[in-house]
Order: sequence, then C-alpha cells, then structure tokens
Amino acid sequence: MIALAPWLMDLFKGGKFNRADVTTVTRLFQILAITLAVWAVQGIYARAFYAASDTRTPAITGTITTVLSVPMYWALFNARGLTGLAIASDIGIVVQTAALAILLHRKRLVSLLHLEYTELGRALLAAMVAYLAAYGFAHALPRTSTHKGDLITVIAGSLAWLVAAFAMLLITRSKLPAQILRRKPY
Repeated sequence: MIALAPWLMDLFKGGKFNRADVTTVTRLFQILAITLAVWAVQGIYARAFYAASDTRTPAITGTITTVLSVPMYWALFNARGLTGLAIASDIGIVVQTAALAILLHRKRLVSLLHLEYTELGRALLAAMVAYLAAYGFAHALPRTSTHKGDLITVIAGSLAWLVAAFAMLLITRSKLPAQILRRKPY
C-alpha cells in the first residue's frame, strides 16, 4: 500500500479533491500504512484478553494510552501539522500494542519468549523485497493520470508484490505459504 499509495490516492481524484489534495493525502496514507500490521496485532492481543474473560485490561490500557498520548498529539500537530498527527497515531498504536504484549506476557497468556522471531524476520524480509518489487514495477510503467491508468498500475504493482512476497517466503523456507495454502475457504 505504501509503494502504490500515489496511484491508490489518485483514484479518488475528482470534484474538489485535486492534485494537491492527492499529494497531501498520499503522504499521510503512507505514514499511517506503516503501522497497519501493528493495528492487526493489537486487535489480536485484545482478543487474547477477551478469551481469558478479561475485558478490563485492554480497555484500561487503551484509555491510559489515549490520555497519555494527548500531549504527544498536540506537540506533533503543532510541530508538523497533519503529518505530525499521523506520526502520533503510529506511535500511539505501537505503544498500545507493546503494552498489551507485555501485559499478556506477565499474565502468562502469551509468552514473548515463545514468539517465532525467525519466522517474523522472514516475513519482514519478504515484505521489504515485495515493497521494492511493487515500487519498482509501478515506477517502471508509463506515468498516467487517468483512473484507468492508475487502476492498471495498482493491479500490476500488486501482482509484482504478491509474486515477490511469495517467492521470498519460499526462498527463506517460511512456514507461512504452506499455512496459507492449507487453509480452507469459508
């Protein structure tokens, strides 16, 4: 999403949403997209508490994180405007997720010591290689500013990302491709 953000955001151009707006929103979208995986993990960690019949811990942790984040949001907004707010949001969700991870570990619900760090490293490497593939492929295509051209670029870049990510996971002998292919569709 980060590599293809200019074309994704350009798809929304029209009416009062002009080229300058696309540029601004693209930058904000890229900053916020950095932590999409962290948002997913935060949701999973919160559900781990719910599974243990503990709804208070994630609620209290979220409230404390929000209250303590307000000065950071204020300072970053005053220093960097909307970009500062996006950065503050990224920092806030990382802090919230780290707090939940530590609390899960302390309550012996999810051990930080037993996470598959090697597998996480393989996934990170695959993500970085796939980003470069999507970015390179999208920028190698002829520049366009039409909706059809943007859509073609997004599709082509996404396919380049998919092939590169899958290939890198296979090359690094990740367990993830086998786990995904073994899943049954609903």
